[in-house]
Amino acid sequence: MPEAFVQISNKLVRSKGKCFLTALDWFRGYWALQVDEQDSKKLAFSVNNRHYAATRMLYGTSTGPAAFSLVMSELFSDHPSIFIYLDDCLVIDITFEEHMKTLEFIFKTCLEYGILMSSKKVKFCRAEFDFLGHKINSSGISATNKHIQAIKDSPTPKDRKSLKQFLGLANFNIKFVKNGSQIMSPLYKLTSQKIPFEWTEVHQSAFEEIVTQLATSPGIAHFDKEKPVTFVTDASDHAVGGTLYQADEDDLVPFGYFFHELTGPDFRRSMRQKELLTVAYAVKSFEYYLIGAEFDLVVEHKSLIYLIKEKRRKELDCIITNIYHYLLKFNFNILHRPGDSPILASSDCLSRLPRKTQKELEDECEYEEIPNKVFSMMHMPSYFKETTSQNIRDLIYGCIGTKEKVENSKTDVFRFGSKTFSTELFREIQTRCGRTNNIMRKLEMKANRVSKFINVHGILYKKGRQGRRLVIPEALDAEFLSYLHSSMGHPGYHQMVPMIKDMYIHRAGTKLREFVTRCEICIRTKPHKMIRPGAVKNKYFESVPFSKTHIDLIDFSRKDFEGNRYFLSFVDSFTGYCDGIAISNKTDGFVAKSLLTLIFRNKERIKVSTRISWTCCALSSPAIQYPTLHYFCLLLKKQCSSRKNAPGD
Repeated sequence: MPEAFVQISNKLVRSKGKCFLTALDWFRGYWALQVDEQDSKKLAFSVNNRHYAATRMLYGTSTGPAAFSLVMSELFSDHPSIFIYLDDCLVIDITFEEHMKTLEFIFKTCLEYGILMSSKKVKFCRAEFDFLGHKINSSGISATNKHIQAIKDSPTPKDRKSLKQFLGLANFNIKFVKNGSQIMSPLYKLTSQKIPFEWTEVHQSAFEEIVTQLATSPGIAHFDKEKPVTFVTDASDHAVGGTLYQADEDDLVPFGYFFHELTGPDFRRSMRQKELLTVAYAVKSFEYYLIGAEFDLVVEHKSLIYLIKEKRRKELDCIITNIYHYLLKFNFNILHRPGDSPILASSDCLSRLPRKTQKELEDECEYEEIPNKVFSMMHMPSYFKETTSQNIRDLIYGCIGTKEKVENSKTDVFRFGSKTFSTELFREIQTRCGRTNNIMRKLEMKANRVSKFINVHGILYKKGRQGRRLVIPEALDAEFLSYLHSSMGHPGYHQMVPMIKDMYIHRAGTKLREFVTRCEICIRTKPHKMIRPGAVKNKYFESVPFSKTHIDLIDFSRKDFEGNRYFLSFVDSFTGYCDGIAISNKTDGFVAKSLLTLIFRNKERIKVSTRISWTCCALSSPAIQYPTLHYFCLLLKKQCSSRKNAPGD
C-alpha cells in the first residue's frame, strides 16, 4: 500500500469511529507550477514551424510528479488533518467544526497560490469514499464497489489472455483475501506456456472461489501502532508468504497478507536461507508500519531464533549478512512455532509459476480494426454508421469523446479538414468527374466491366472483400491525400496505405508513392540512407534561385589549343540558367577556385535556359562558406557508382 495509507490509518484509528472525510482533486495541477525562465528552454517544442517555450509545467515531464508533490507537501503537509498523495488530497477530522476550519485553510491557500480544484471530483463530509483504488472508512480499508462489481461480472476465461486479465484485476485486491494465493494457485499454473490451456473443474472451482472471497471480503482493519503486532512468516520450495496480525483483546485480527515468488538464485537456496528471505521480504513489504514499532516474529524454522545470538559471523554468507544488517533497524523478537500450529496456517506459502514473456499467437483483428474505424468515423460518417455496430460505435465515442460532433454529421458522406460533403454535393462532384461518371453510366447499362462497382443512393462505391469502399473522385483525391499526409504527421507510403483501405482512389498506390517522394518536408527532415555520390538523386523542388545547383565536370580526353582539357558546367535548377568554364586540370583546389569564379560572377545575372542536356549531380559540402551567398558544394573524386560517364572523371 502507499505510504499515505499509514498516516491515514493512524488518523482514522484515533477518531474511534467518528470522523468527517473530504476528498479533493486538483484541476490541471501541473499548470499551477511556474517554470523558471532559465529552465523554460528545456520544455520547448515546435508546432507548425513555430517554436514555443512553456512557462508552466507540462504534462509528461519526467520531473513533473516529483515537483508537484514537493510543492503540495510544502503547502499542506504541516497540517495534521491533510494528507497529500500526488494530485489527490484527503481531509480527515474528528469534529465538524475542525473539519470546516481545515477546509477554510485549504481554500485560502488555493486562492493565494492560484491552485484550482476539480468540482466533479470533490466529495465533502463523507463517512466513506474511494481513495487510490480503495474504499476507506473509520473501520478499515476494503475493495471498492467498482472493483467488486467488475470481479462479479468477469466472464469465465476462455484463453490465456482473458485469464491474465482476470488475474490482474484479482491481484490488485488479493491483499484483502486470506489464503488468496492458495486459492488462485491452479489459475497461476494455467498461465504457463509449458502446459496446454485446458479449463477443468479445478480451475472453475478456483475461479468461483476467488470471486466469492473477493466479493464478500470485509477488508482489513486500520493499523493501530498502540496495539501489539505479530508477524507470521513461512516458506515453501517455490514461494514465501506471511500474515500481519494485531491483537484485539484476546484475538488476533489480520491486518495484511504478503506473498512473493522465488526465482533465480533465491529459488536454489537452502531452506534456512529461504526462511530468512521470507522474513526480509515480509518485513520490507510492511516497512512503513513496522519502523519504530515492537513486534513478534513467528517462524517455523527454529534455527532463526539463534540468528541474532550467533557469534561466529564467518558462517554467514554475504546475502545473510546483508539481511542481518537490514533487520537490525527493527525491534522484534523471534518466536518459534511448529509447522502444524494454527497461527501458521494463514501464511500464504504456495508456489507461483513465473509468467512468461513469449508472444502469444492470438487473434488481434478486432483491436487492429479500431484505428480504421476511427478513420472512417472522422472522414466518412455515414459509411461508419452503416458498417459499424452500435457497441463498437459507443466504445469509440467513449474513447475519443466526439460523439456529439459525429452524431450531428451522420448524413455527411465525406469530409476532411474544414470541408464537408453532403450526399447531394458528393454525388454532384462524382457526376462531374469523367471517370466516375463513365462508370455510373456503364452501371446503368449493366456492363460486365464495371461489375465491381455499385451505386448506392446515387453514390458510387467499389465492392471489396470487407465491404464496399467509397470512390473518391479525381477532383478531390490529390487535395485529400495532401491533407491526410500533413495532418497525420507526414507518414510514409506503407503507413498511408492502410489509412485509405475503406475508400477507393484510382491508381492510389502510384499517387501515394509519388506524393510521398515529392513531399518537401519529408525530404528535408526525414533521415535518408547514405549513398555514393554517383547515385545521388535529384530533388523535386527548388524554392529560390541557386537553392539547388547542378555541377558537372566533363573530360574531353585531350587538351585544346589553350591547354584546357576539362569543362566545369554550372546549372541552376530553379531558373535553368547555365554557365561553364574551361580548366586545365581537375585537382581539388583548382576545381574549387573555378567553381567560386562561376558562382560569384553569375550572382547578379540570371538567364532562363530550357535546353539542358548535361547529366549532373547535386553538390552538398560545407567545405567553403561565405556570408554573402548560401550554396552547396561537393568536390567529387574518382569514387563513383559507374566507371563509364561517371561524374568527376
